[in-house]
Amino acid sequence: MPIRRMIEDLESWFRVEECSFITIFGTFEGHRIYASRKVAEKIEIQTRYAAELYNVDVRQDQRYLAEKDLFPC
Repeated sequence: MPIRRMIEDLESWFRVEECSFITIFGTFEGHRIYASRKVAEKIEIQTRYAAELYNVDVRQDQRYLAEKDLFPC
């Protein structure tokens, strides 16, 4: 399944936004999909692990704190 079609299908179920990801390897253009880890696992399977996924293993509360530059005690 082409990636563009997969993104369109995911948009019918989840909130999807185009965005940039800053990693230690540079900045990449992609999509933020507001879905669970199970959805990420299905994306990996359907793309035969060709999709580059970021932050799918980070809990929502950890991600929120990191985005706000907050650190729990």
